Amino acid sequence: MDELRPGSIIAERYLLKEVIGVGGFGRVFRAEQLSTRQIVAIKCLSEQRFFLTQSQFDIELFDVELNILAQLSHPHLVNLIDSGRLSGGDRY
Repeated sequence: MDELRPGSIIAERYLLKEVIGVGGFGRVFRAEQLSTRQIVAIKCLSEQRFFLTQSQFDIELFDVELNILAQLSHPHLVNLIDSGRLSGGDRY
Protein backbone atom coordinates (compact mmCIF):
# COMPACT_ATOMS: atom_id res chain seq x y z
CA MET A 1 0.00 0.00 0.00
CA ASP A 2 3.00 2.32 -0.11
CA GLU A 3 1.80 3.76 -3.43
CA LEU A 4 -1.51 4.71 -1.81
CA ARG A 5 -1.32 8.24 -0.47
CA PRO A 6 -3.35 11.44 -0.74
CA GLY A 7 -3.41 12.51 -4.37
CA SER A 8 -3.33 8.93 -5.72
CA ILE A 9 -6.08 7.82 -8.09
CA ILE A 10 -7.16 4.23 -7.70
CA ALA A 11 -9.15 2.07 -10.08
CA GLU A 12 -9.38 5.11 -12.36
CA ARG A 13 -12.40 6.10 -10.25
CA TYR A 14 -11.32 7.47 -6.88
CA LEU A 15 -9.04 10.33 -5.84
CA LEU A 16 -7.59 9.71 -2.39
CA LYS A 17 -7.87 12.81 -0.20
CA GLU A 18 -6.55 11.79 3.24
CA VAL A 19 -6.02 8.86 5.58
CA ILE A 20 -8.88 8.77 8.10
CA GLY A 21 -8.07 5.49 9.83
CA VAL A 22 -5.30 2.95 10.26
CA GLY A 23 -5.52 -0.45 11.89
CA GLY A 24 -4.07 -3.91 11.83
CA PHE A 25 -6.24 -4.87 8.89
CA GLY A 26 -5.54 -1.90 6.65
CA ARG A 27 -6.07 1.82 6.01
CA VAL A 28 -9.19 3.84 5.37
CA PHE A 29 -9.05 6.89 3.12
CA ARG A 30 -11.45 9.75 2.52
CA ALA A 31 -11.74 9.90 -1.25
CA GLU A 32 -13.73 11.49 -4.05
CA GLN A 33 -15.51 9.38 -6.61
CA LEU A 34 -14.41 11.10 -9.81
CA SER A 35 -17.58 10.48 -11.85
CA THR A 36 -20.00 11.88 -9.25
CA ARG A 37 -17.74 14.00 -7.00
CA GLN A 38 -19.29 12.09 -4.08
CA ILE A 39 -17.12 11.80 -0.97
CA VAL A 40 -16.55 8.15 -0.09
CA ALA A 41 -14.49 6.07 2.32
CA ILE A 42 -12.15 3.45 0.87
CA LYS A 43 -10.75 0.64 3.01
CA CYS A 44 -7.64 -1.04 1.63
CA LEU A 45 -6.37 -4.38 2.89
CA SER A 46 -2.88 -3.96 4.29
CA GLU A 47 -0.37 -5.71 2.04
CA GLN A 48 2.10 -5.78 4.94
CA ARG A 49 -0.32 -7.79 7.08
CA PHE A 50 -1.00 -10.17 4.21
CA PHE A 51 2.66 -10.79 3.43
CA LEU A 52 3.50 -11.31 7.11
CA THR A 53 0.88 -14.04 7.46
CA GLN A 54 1.39 -15.45 3.96
CA SER A 55 -2.09 -16.95 4.04
CA GLN A 56 -5.43 -16.43 2.36
CA PHE A 57 -7.06 -15.92 5.76
CA ASP A 58 -6.90 -12.09 5.66
CA ILE A 59 -8.33 -11.97 2.15
CA GLU A 60 -11.14 -14.33 3.16
CA LEU A 61 -11.94 -12.16 6.22
CA PHE A 62 -11.96 -9.06 4.01
CA ASP A 63 -14.37 -10.78 1.59
CA VAL A 64 -16.65 -11.84 4.47
CA GLU A 65 -16.71 -8.26 5.73
CA LEU A 66 -17.60 -6.99 2.23
CA ASN A 67 -20.36 -9.56 1.81
CA ILE A 68 -21.92 -8.75 5.19
CA LEU A 69 -21.70 -5.00 4.63
CA ALA A 70 -23.32 -5.35 1.20
CA GLN A 71 -26.39 -6.91 2.85
CA LEU A 72 -26.82 -4.26 5.55
CA SER A 73 -28.72 -1.01 5.29
CA HIS A 74 -29.04 1.45 8.17
CA PRO A 75 -28.75 5.23 8.51
CA HIS A 76 -25.79 4.80 10.87
CA LEU A 77 -23.79 2.47 8.61
CA VAL A 78 -21.85 3.20 5.47
CA ASN A 79 -23.20 1.72 2.25
CA LEU A 80 -20.93 -0.51 0.20
CA ILE A 81 -20.88 0.89 -3.34
CA ASP A 82 -17.82 -0.80 -4.83
CA SER A 83 -14.98 -3.23 -4.24
CA GLY A 84 -12.15 -4.52 -6.33
CA ARG A 85 -8.44 -4.91 -6.80
CA LEU A 86 -5.80 -2.28 -7.29
CA SER A 87 -3.26 -2.56 -10.11
CA GLY A 88 -0.85 -4.42 -7.82
CA GLY A 89 -3.56 -6.90 -6.81
CA ASP A 90 -4.32 -5.37 -3.39
CA ARG A 91 -7.97 -5.39 -2.32
CA TYR A 92 -10.15 -2.36 -1.65
